[in-house]
Amino acid sequence: MPSRPDERWFVITTLASWNLLGGFGFYAYIMDCYLNYPPEHEKRQFQYHTFSGSINQDIVIGITVVMLCQILSTILLCLALNE
Repeated sequence: MPSRPDERWFVITTLASWNLLGGFGFYAYIMDCYLNYPPEHEKRQFQYHTFSGSINQDIVIGITVVMLCQILSTILLCLALNE
């Protein structure tokens, strides 16, 4: 049976890794659509429930803020390993 500190370490590192991998994957997709396709291309269009829009500078800024928060939360999760 693993000890409690080992379980805690495993859970924290799993959450931190998942946080970064999921965030960077989505961020890379948004940046690819924004940088490599013209504004009228279908890859830059999205439908979120009843709201339809396109990936523009406002969306990129919002996703960048979310990604920075994910990086900060990952750092905080890793700092929790020291306690």
